[in-house]
Amino acid sequence: MTNTDERLLTENLLTVQEYREQISTLSTNIFSILKLERNEVETHSYFIYELLNPQGTHNQGDIFVKLFITTVLGLDINDDSVIKVKREDLTSNNRRIDFTIQTSKYQIGIEMKIDAQDQDEQLNDYLIELKKNAVNSQEAKLYYLTLFGYEASKSSVRGLKLNKDYYAISFSVEILKWLEKCIEKSATIPILREGLVQYKNLIKVVNDYSKHYYNENNSKITDDVYYSLKD
Repeated sequence: MTNTDERLLTENLLTVQEYREQISTLSTNIFSILKLERNEVETHSYFIYELLNPQGTHNQGDIFVKLFITTVLGLDINDDSVIKVKREDLTSNNRRIDFTIQTSKYQIGIEMKIDAQDQDEQLNDYLIELKKNAVNSQEAKLYYLTLFGYEASKSSVRGLKLNKDYYAISFSVEILKWLEKCIEKSATIPILREGLVQYKNLIKVVNDYSKHYYNENNSKITDDVYYSLKD
């Protein structure tokens, strides 16, 4: 074996080892160990709200929620804007919007779905509520957060138009981008940074599992199939 052959073999072995270490790191996840991967309320809702809340225990003020507004929602925001965030905000119809964010310009509502099904007229009611609460020329904005950015079911929207009346966002793209930026902002705070890394890895695991599940069942998820499951 030549020196070149030995070098190539060593490089390939290192690549395989690095890949195995990455897989092991993703598997060793505190959320997975506690079997909380897909728990919408106790895992995802609480964790995301804690990051969005300017008074959260992260002690970073409104840095994360401003990143969320610009990165995930694609909205502009004034640097001096006072932001209020609520979780499970009660509506006049006794429904609960997963997250609401209020700025000087927007009344924002976000409905999150991982495994739970939509309810009849759910998004339609939420948009009515947001518009009712809008003051001083605030604009009502409604978002539907799923693993892969699916549209809401027909029974939930009741005629609302995607990208006009409400917008679809995903864990697989927008949330991961947001978490990456949050991790960058937390570079000098190890315990916060590692918590964000753990949650980012959890999102990747959940997304990969979902893709694998449907591939194993030879099912291509189309809007029609998704609607039939949800309606």
